Amino acid sequence: TLASKGTEYFRRRFDPATHEIRLFLHGGNDRLLAQGAGGSPRVRVIGGGDDDHYRVTTSGVHLYDEKGQNRAEGGSINTKPWDWKPDTASATQLPPRDWGKRTFLAMTGYFATDLGAVIDYGGFTDRYGFRSVPYASRLDYRLQYATGRKSFRFTGALTNQFANSNTFWRLSVLASGIETVRWYGLGNETQQTGDRSFYKVSQTQLGAGLRLGTRFGTRNSFSIGPEVRWAHTDIGSKANSDRFIATDIPYGAGRFGMAGAAVELRLDGRDFPGFASKGAHLFLKASAFPKAWDLVESFSRLEAEGSLALAPPGILASVAQPLCRRHQDLRPSALLRNGAPGRCPHLARIQSRSLCRRRGGVRFRRDTAPPDTHPTHCPGAAGCIRLLRRRKGLRQRSEFG
Repeated sequence: TLASKGTEYFRRRFDPATHEIRLFLHGGNDRLLAQGAGGSPRVRVIGGGDDDHYRVTTSGVHLYDEKGQNRAEGGSINTKPWDWKPDTASATQLPPRDWGKRTFLAMTGYFATDLGAVIDYGGFTDRYGFRSVPYASRLDYRLQYATGRKSFRFTGALTNQFANSNTFWRLSVLASGIETVRWYGLGNETQQTGDRSFYKVSQTQLGAGLRLGTRFGTRNSFSIGPEVRWAHTDIGSKANSDRFIATDIPYGAGRFGMAGAAVELRLDGRDFPGFASKGAHLFLKASAFPKAWDLVESFSRLEAEGSLALAPPGILASVAQPLCRRHQDLRPSALLRNGAPGRCPHLARIQSRSLCRRRGGVRFRRDTAPPDTHPTHCPGAAGCIRLLRRRKGLRQRSEFG
């Protein structure tokens, strides 16, 4: 119920389909009374810039207010500032999305001499949450099949972003039956006396890693955490029995496991990672494994990967041209800014007008903004309730991943 000076303006009962309710008090000295049995749905109350009074006698209510002289009875107030951009019609300045989910899937393939034709299918699912940037959680998954090995490789990762923080944790896993390395013997003086395929080694690998990290800049991150690796090199298998490793049988053959820790640094200065026209990307990983499990002595290693994008502007113009044909009054120059994909101001104005719809004094938001410009706030109301409902009509339409 919303009321002012004894006059009731709004009353509504929410069914179990409502996942979360967000109440924005905005300006003025407001009073909030939360009571009832508690439980679902979760209620978040965001205070305004004046002195507010909260009284909470139920569970499932979260208070956020960093301005003014505020009081809370029966609950605590989260006073950590939230640095977000104000509402604007510019699609490049809208706050990050904070509700719903997005899924991107793609099938690709390639050919490798050791693996044959490889079919690759995977993607990610992003779930957006309250004050979580760039997402509340991301689930990555990828499955590959190699025709030459007649086996699979699966990689997956779950990333969870802490609310109103740059800190995150990530759990990654690997299960592969298509790993191929080469073994020529110990030392730097070994010689290749036969065909290169004679020195191949087929392995089955399992791995898992847990990282705790922080983000800085736009897409940069630093993380650290434990890592576990296990490999099985079957000397008697059909793939390895007629190769050099079957006669040499080095240390590490058979079943071999190790556990240690790793540090990762990712620097991404590309303008658009999925289709970069300029910028560079650098990934560094340092790992250390102590003497434990199957290791008889400790060792460490350093991995590095880098890339540089220098796409001619004409290529991006050819991509922007068919996009603009969907709207007769849009020009390619509106979608291109300094030779990079931009946001069309005409489209931004059209979509900003449809961010909120008035229904009985309450603004309901739908996802109508362009990809990566997710609106998150209903501007201009003295009190605004935002409902996040689990219905197909409110899901984001993924256009570009």
